[in-house]
Amino acid sequence: MNSLYKKFVLAVALILSISLLIAFTFSNVIYYTHTKTSINDEMVSTATTIANDLEELHHNAETLHAYLTSISNLGYQLMLVSSESTKTFGEPFKNDELPLAISEPILTNQVVYNGIRDYQSPLLIMGHFSNNALNTVGVPVRVDGTTYALFARQENQLIFSNIHAILVGFVATVTIISLASVLLMTRYLVQPLVSLKNAAHAISNENYSYTLRINRKDEIDELAKSFNHMQNQLLHNDEARKAFVTNISHDFQSPLLNIEGYSSLLANQETLTEEQREFLGIVREESRRLSSLTKQLLLLTSLDQRDFPSRFETVRVDEQLRSIIRYNQWKLEDKHIEVSYSFIPASIKMDEELMENVWTNLLNNAIKYNRDFGTIFLRTHVHQDELEVTIRDSGIGIKEEAIPLLYNRFYREERAQNVGGTGLGLSIVKEIVDLHKGRMTVKSEENKGTEIKVFLPLDVTTVVTDEKSTR
Repeated sequence: MNSLYKKFVLAVALILSISLLIAFTFSNVIYYTHTKTSINDEMVSTATTIANDLEELHHNAETLHAYLTSISNLGYQLMLVSSESTKTFGEPFKNDELPLAISEPILTNQVVYNGIRDYQSPLLIMGHFSNNALNTVGVPVRVDGTTYALFARQENQLIFSNIHAILVGFVATVTIISLASVLLMTRYLVQPLVSLKNAAHAISNENYSYTLRINRKDEIDELAKSFNHMQNQLLHNDEARKAFVTNISHDFQSPLLNIEGYSSLLANQETLTEEQREFLGIVREESRRLSSLTKQLLLLTSLDQRDFPSRFETVRVDEQLRSIIRYNQWKLEDKHIEVSYSFIPASIKMDEELMENVWTNLLNNAIKYNRDFGTIFLRTHVHQDELEVTIRDSGIGIKEEAIPLLYNRFYREERAQNVGGTGLGLSIVKEIVDLHKGRMTVKSEENKGTEIKVFLPLDVTTVVTDEKSTR
């Protein structure tokens, strides 16, 4: 119930409901203060006329009943009550029981019963249509020496006349058409806002080529034009930024390689002091770090522009992971880290070079942020149509509030800044996993370690037996 469309429809429905409630309340006030008494008095006058005609023109029961039958055919419900019998003419009452306290005063004291005025119904104004003998007027009539109580009311069909039916049909038609028009108009108003929302979501995901089609001649059209102008400007700025990063990264590579090469040559000179060798080592390491940074920037830019030459082919993930572990063996031995793994033979469609980058980044992080004599565990497992790759370490861990920020470019947690790195590794990993239509999860606890899981969709899976190896 959060969409603008639903809120608008709900607001209209609420306004209509409140309006109906107010109208119903106002109608009841008018009915009870004026209309009800007026209708009662008119009905008493009609019943008195009928009674006078009976007394003047009829002197036996046969003609009396014939006359009342003819009157009932004009749209009246009549009940003739004597001390000995009760006779109904016209449409029968749904409830024709009259307490003696009502009929007795009419028969004995010749009083008038104002039932329409005094009748109370829990349905309020709708009680006016109640087909109840209590909802009548009663007058005395004396024919052939016998006193009767004549109760009368209009039939509902007469009350609800043709003009009333036309008015009700008119109101119902207007209400239905109004509601339908409100629904259509709301959709017409909200649809461009939905398009704007989708476009904003696309831009937040760095999709600046999203096509926004809104053709109107109102303020929303002006907003759409402003949005398209902003989108084009963002696209231009993004392309300029990526081109700048690409060019700078390319230009940095050659001098950095020269610095690294010359520093290595100088370090081999026998005439250097120990301090000079140390300084040259720092220069060499920093040039390597800058070279790695520019390579990562180039890769990120290529992934952003979707122009990386991807080659998807069937690759054995377990063999690729073993190869990555062997390649980083010297780093593991340098920190005396024990590696254990449990791999199942599984083949999936992927870009081998890009996924090597993923496993290398994740394993290097597990080594870099681990403690000496720590442990690393790797595992592959099949979940329905996904291959799950788990890398768990016993390192310094990550603060809970920092986990959502890990994929931000150049973000590095405060404790990790002393370890080294560029802050681009996990950003690259996330981009590559997304390119493979996969997903990632991170669980971590400070000073206890981090567990990262990568889920990749399976096209071809071959499972033989679990292989476990520990070193």
